[in-house]
Amino acid sequence: MFSSSKIEELNQFLKTQVSKKICPGFDRHSVFLTHQGDVYTRGLNNNGQLGLGDTETRYRHRGHLMPIRVPGLENIIDIETGTHHTLCLNNEGHVYAFGNNTSGQLGLGDNKV
Repeated sequence: MFSSSKIEELNQFLKTQVSKKICPGFDRHSVFLTHQGDVYTRGLNNNGQLGLGDTETRYRHRGHLMPIRVPGLENIIDIETGTHHTLCLNNEGHVYAFGNNTSGQLGLGDNKV
């Protein structure tokens, strides 16, 4: 269980950082977009859908309450989530995709995971 200070820390993050968009993934992951164009993620990560370069799940019961900033993404203007994947659009029209690709949902022209 988390202390009230940890919960207040999360509430403060949501109030001050994430006011542009929040996307709940369809299978227990969440993506947050700040007005500064930064992307934060938390939750299930079994397919790398958090964009953190690994498959370690970041859940509250595993000690991870706060979302983690996705490295390497800048000037993001929109985000969307699927069942096990995440899409991020930057201000130049480039799309960044991470997570499950078994049906080609990452737009890479194949279905390699």
